[in-house]
Parts: sequence; structure tokens; C-alpha cells
Amino acid sequence: MGSLDLAVQKQLADNRLSVRIAVSDILYTGNWSGETQYGELFIRGNGGYESRQFKVNLSYNFGNKEIKETRKRASVSEEEKARITN
Repeated sequence: MGSLDLAVQKQLADNRLSVRIAVSDILYTGNWSGETQYGELFIRGNGGYESRQFKVNLSYNFGNKEIKETRKRASVSEEEKARITN
């Protein structure tokens, strides 16, 4: 079993809007088949599922880009380690 997938993504609106289009299992190779023999009994079977899918994803980043990143705060144990080593 295997599949070939393809996706394309584009950033729009000052990198706030992301549009992604994807196709799963382009070659429709998600099917299976098998056979077995046990004594006089011979069994052959095959099947599959809806593996080919078309997907569209939209995401938008809200918020102010001008806000500074939060500073990394030292934990109490890190402060104690620094105090002891000094």
C-alpha cells in the first residue's frame, strides 16, 4: 500500500491569510488485495476505502504584530541555582 499526496500553500494579506490546497492519494493506490490457502481452502479478497481526498484549508492570524514577544522568565529553581553558585 502507498499513496502519492500533493499540497500547495500560499500566504496572502501581509502573511496573515494562509490558503492550502491538498490532494491525497492521487494515483488511488489505497486498495488492498490478498489470498491464502489452507489445505483445500483457498481464499482471495480485496477491498479499499475512500483514500482519494481533496482538502482546502484557510487560516487567518488575528492580533497585533507589533507586540513584543514575552520575555523568558527564570523559574525559582534557576534563581536559586544562580544564587548558590555565585
